[in-house]
Amino acid sequence: MLVCTSLCLCVCNGFMQLVRLKANCFRNLAELDLEFSPHFNFIFGPNGSGKSSLLEAIYFLSLGRSFRSNLASRAIKYEAESFNLFSIILGQWSTTLGLEKIRQGKTKIKIGNNINSVSELAKLLPLQLINPNSYQLLSGGPKARRQFIDWGVFHVEPQFFQVWQRFQQALKQRNAALQQQIPTNQIKIWDLELVEAANVLTVMRDKYIQKLTPLINKLISKLLTLESLSIDFYQGWDKKLSLSSILTSSIVRDYKLAYTQFGPHRADLLIKLNGNPVHEVLSRGEQKLLTCALQLAQGILLKKITAKSCIYLFDDLFAELDSGKQNMLMHLLQSLEAQVFITAIDEILIKRLETRMLGKIFQVEQGKIMEKN
Repeated sequence: MLVCTSLCLCVCNGFMQLVRLKANCFRNLAELDLEFSPHFNFIFGPNGSGKSSLLEAIYFLSLGRSFRSNLASRAIKYEAESFNLFSIILGQWSTTLGLEKIRQGKTKIKIGNNINSVSELAKLLPLQLINPNSYQLLSGGPKARRQFIDWGVFHVEPQFFQVWQRFQQALKQRNAALQQQIPTNQIKIWDLELVEAANVLTVMRDKYIQKLTPLINKLISKLLTLESLSIDFYQGWDKKLSLSSILTSSIVRDYKLAYTQFGPHRADLLIKLNGNPVHEVLSRGEQKLLTCALQLAQGILLKKITAKSCIYLFDDLFAELDSGKQNMLMHLLQSLEAQVFITAIDEILIKRLETRMLGKIFQVEQGKIMEKN
């Protein structure tokens, strides 16, 4: 049963914070009821104790899915039939929020008295996750960077999701037609819809990157010394040519490959240092700081455009960073006036931070979470 009574968020003048969290039958966590700081929330404990599970529960409340598995049902505690997360959003306005995942059913989301979609949930609670897999933003394939761009555009362009869905549907139909060797004159019907949606989508993405890049560069200058860093948006086809003409000229090879070679689904964000991919040049610690700069810049731009604050989740933030870089990053986070959740293995790492007094500390042992303050 989906009951909305327990996770609290505050939204005041755009500042959003997770005040209280209740979770039941989620991963290895014992039934919990926690109240958080509006600033820093440090969570420490040994590997496997449940630190990442706590971040995952918060992540579910923003995106309706896990960052650890493609199967949401795996977050349900062993032998349980479902997990429940509950919430109340307070501020200039208030509403209730609840999320339930049944093992053999869909994820149920309730905002107020209405059943809602994941996209509506995501709009309600903007969230950024930085964890060991975030390196994929630099070293992985273009998909991770497209998702990075689209997260930002989704939160600042009200029509983005609708346009994105239109494009995806047209692309799906065109690819199916190619696989079935449908005549060219029929494929051109899908080309019209695809090109129209693609052009709108690309303009949105390009405008967003133009606004984001100066913020990224400003943050990088505070964390790293990187000369000749370039950030370029590749839209998925040669910008000197129209997508319509490219689809026409590449149709023979599209038939052979049975998919569409060019379009927004092939877009990328090219991040290079002296002409080389950054992951081939930078150390792991430098890559972590660059990744932080990219994602923090998105939160800053979100607040600038919409007045909404972003919640930040950092899983194992301190690994590969010396104490100087740790404190530098923490002071930067402090300046954002946002709510931050940070996991660490050792409490000593937290206690030596200059910003530790601005938040709460939680200890995790075998799924049980206790406030230390």
